[in-house]
Amino acid sequence: MADLPATVADVLRSSRPNNARANVTGMLLTFGGFFLQALEGPDERVRTTLRRVAADPRHTEVKLLGADFCSARAFGRWAMCANDLSAADDDILKVLDGRGEFVPYQMTTAAALKLLTSIAAIHARQTEAAV
Repeated sequence: MADLPATVADVLRSSRPNNARANVTGMLLTFGGFFLQALEGPDERVRTTLRRVAADPRHTEVKLLGADFCSARAFGRWAMCANDLSAADDDILKVLDGRGEFVPYQMTTAAALKLLTSIAAIHARQTEAAV
């Protein structure tokens, strides 16, 4: 992808209002050319959002790692929160992924969710500290 940051910004500009209208929240992580995303909300609305993501030409090789029902949202603060890790954050990925490289389609559902919730917690703390 030629200009990844611009593409991610464009995706967020459209996904945030769409997700808010659909009552879908989530987290998007980009690193090393890969994307990892969690969507949460009413089942059919999440499925509709996933179909829209898969049909979007900005996305290729969309793979579903897992689907589950939960009693509470992990990313309820955000219609879509995005975080782009820098090379300085490799240690986070090494600890949470256990393999030392970020290859989302090789992650288990539990590992992917743990990574995203950990990054979301870091993002929330940074946001709260800035206020």
